[in-house]
Amino acid sequence: ALTEIKEQELILTNDDRAAIQQLFTERYANDAWIYGEAPAFEFNRRTRVPGVGIVDVHLSTEKGQLSAIQFFGDYFGTKDTSELEQLLLGTTFKYEELAAALASVDVSEYILNFSNQDLLELLIG
Repeated sequence: ALTEIKEQELILTNDDRAAIQQLFTERYANDAWIYGEAPAFEFNRRTRVPGVGIVDVHLSTEKGQLSAIQFFGDYFGTKDTSELEQLLLGTTFKYEELAAALASVDVSEYILNFSNQDLLELLIG
């Protein structure tokens, strides 16, 4: 019971709380800490969408960031998907970061009838 260990209770001062918050903010509350030690991984994901075709993505990550990405498929587009690949390289493999990177483009120019949201769902699942 808690009463048995009451004498071991540690009471934090306001200075202690401030130091803990500072340590948390500076060291642990950032993507470098959270994703920097993430193991590298590779995966391939494929989908077939009516009106689009087959969209197949192969990607690799290192330290939580996209280190390689390539699109394949039988889709059409007015722009080369290599531009889209270059845009995404180095992005943290996290929904919000990928969405922010894609905000400056219209994915349907690269993969006809395939939206930015469709691509995010393909990448993140």
